[in-house]
Amino acid sequence: MPRELNTSLNFLPLEPYQFHFPIYARIVASPDESKPEGVYRYDLPDTRGNQSEPAQYVPHDVSFTSRPGFAYRDIASSVKPPLSCRYVGSLLQQTCIARLSPISFEESKSFGQKIFFLLAEFPEGRQMVWLSPYYLRATKTFGFLADFRFKLQPGKTFSRKVQQLSLSLDSHFRDNSNFYVDRFQKLQQFLTRYASRLFPLQCSNGDELNVSLQLQGLPTRSLKPKVFLFGDGTSSNSQFLGVKEHGPLEPADENTLLCFIYKEPDRPLSHDLFRALRGDTFTTFPGMQKMFRFQLDRVHVQGVAVDGFSVSDVEGTVQRLVDARGSRLVVPIVLVPWNRHDGPEASDSYYRLKHLFLSNGLPSQFICSRTVEDPNALKWSVSNIGLGIFSKLGGQPWKIRPQNNRCLIIGVGQAHEFDRDHRITRHFAYSVLTDSSGLYTDLKILSREPSEPTYLKTLTHRLMDIFASYSAKGYDKFAIHATFSLRQQEMDAIRESIRAYTHDAEGGKEFVVLKFDDDSKYFGYDESANSMVPYEGSYIKLSKTEFLMWFEGLQKNRPNVRGKIGRPVHVEFRYPARDELSDDQMRGHVQDAVNLSGANWRGFNAKSLPISIYYAKLIADYFREFHRLGLDELNLENLTPWFL
Repeated sequence: MPRELNTSLNFLPLEPYQFHFPIYARIVASPDESKPEGVYRYDLPDTRGNQSEPAQYVPHDVSFTSRPGFAYRDIASSVKPPLSCRYVGSLLQQTCIARLSPISFEESKSFGQKIFFLLAEFPEGRQMVWLSPYYLRATKTFGFLADFRFKLQPGKTFSRKVQQLSLSLDSHFRDNSNFYVDRFQKLQQFLTRYASRLFPLQCSNGDELNVSLQLQGLPTRSLKPKVFLFGDGTSSNSQFLGVKEHGPLEPADENTLLCFIYKEPDRPLSHDLFRALRGDTFTTFPGMQKMFRFQLDRVHVQGVAVDGFSVSDVEGTVQRLVDARGSRLVVPIVLVPWNRHDGPEASDSYYRLKHLFLSNGLPSQFICSRTVEDPNALKWSVSNIGLGIFSKLGGQPWKIRPQNNRCLIIGVGQAHEFDRDHRITRHFAYSVLTDSSGLYTDLKILSREPSEPTYLKTLTHRLMDIFASYSAKGYDKFAIHATFSLRQQEMDAIRESIRAYTHDAEGGKEFVVLKFDDDSKYFGYDESANSMVPYEGSYIKLSKTEFLMWFEGLQKNRPNVRGKIGRPVHVEFRYPARDELSDDQMRGHVQDAVNLSGANWRGFNAKSLPISIYYAKLIADYFREFHRLGLDELNLENLTPWFL
């Protein structure tokens, strides 16, 4: 019988894994009663009345030290896991104060009981490992989550050195292919330096809580590999080879125009870019015609020189394009001397120009002239440039074979406008609509209101409109993918939209809500692999409804890592209730989520998040930057995917 494969979660279990501890508690007399300072409030079993019947949980005020009016209780850790975690966290805090130098640790000032431990200090900041008490539902075990963190010194700016100290770049300032190994080694450094000084923890009842020095292993589960579908009905496991050999799923409309915009001195570079896109320059890209069935000729291409790249320099050209386009879709290819990440001035220029094009219905593609000047950089980027252009022309390069048919994926994100005092002045919610096959359908503004109650009410009604509209188109499943930034009020509004729609509409529809966090407190390692990176499409279950998933990772046919592999993604089912979805249903929806990570038309190998979430994050960035620059609101619906 084959050995069960495990993935090591960044969790150090306590020994024993269940325990008792003393508290002092009193029943809360009234829901309106204020909570005393230094006291916690939890629902605990009511010890009054008939002890032969199961106790009802009622609100209690709880202290870990004796207080007047509070009764001593000995409580099992399983009775209220959040309270048990708080107790364990308080023990760790007391132990740090008693046994460590004040400069070697610091408590988090944000939500959660995190304590950071110093490994090394640099002018740019501090390399640290944090611990946070946690109850792992999958194993019914208490312990500590542990992970590496680089904390930037106040006043220091983000730099390549900071990226190196954060482990994103290696010692040669390249993508760190040992990202997982290096993070794991930082945990080992922490255990070597601090474990014997911190553990065992001494409980106030005389018991001891020790910690395992081995990360908790959880069974590794695997999803099916992604299958890409192309123009002639064939399939492939590779987007690039599939499009190259079989052509795109849907060609771009012939009634389109590419307009190269450049400064006069860069006219030769625009010609170099044109030739590379035509397939004349590199063997890595056969050209737009052979790859995407789109002909680069005088009918479809023109060039325009501008004096510079301020809005005033370009708006005349934009107006002439708008006046002359008629029914044609025009995509400007803008050759600029900067990258939007070069600094504040370059970033502002990019977003102002992007806004100018969008306000005139022009999805644009920006390319830095430095990329075109460097033959090696252009060689490896021209295929993704061509893919972005083709998608903005309205073409569909490929789709995914879905797990759930007739399923609409609704990626929901939000953004806010703030005043000078950082008070919210307007709430935005928007949705990216895709088929479960990965085909981009539309972008919908769900709500844009200054009043939060009105904003939430509008959000609910607009989602109901989407359910009704797409039900009429034959969809019978709806999966809402929520970004981690969505607040509880917005999640409640989403649930209300489902409740209200299903109450009024005919039955037979399936609704799920999943929340994605690509920067969560969870991490994992395959300790059997040299790179310690789990396989792409693998996952572990943290609870019945929580998954830790690798949208990118090792390839079955290529077990060596060539670049940095990103963090796993935490996925949680937030609707319906945990007992209303079978394991097979949940597996089907996470399979579709992994599939959607391969439907990203921003690059042939872009796959770190499902497009429902990734596109929503991109759009949030645009909303935020347009607002920061004081630019007018735009109607961004019914456009080709301009944000790629």
